[in-house]
Amino acid sequence: MDSHRWECRTKVRFGKDAVKGYLHALIEEFAIPGKPIMLGYGMGSVKRSGAYEDVMEVLEEMKLPIIQFSGIM
Repeated sequence: MDSHRWECRTKVRFGKDAVKGYLHALIEEFAIPGKPIMLGYGMGSVKRSGAYEDVMEVLEEMKLPIIQFSGIM
């Protein structure tokens, strides 16, 4: 096997308006320019809670390509 490096950097923010307040900065810090953002989510609570709409609003404002994987359990 060739030598390689793999990183899985994660930051988690909680609280009212956390998505709108921090997502833009997280994307600027971690995203690779020109590459799509991968959005993975489960069966429905993300939409019921309103978090999905908050995330999509930020991503659309930033005009980023998005790949979605729904139904992850």
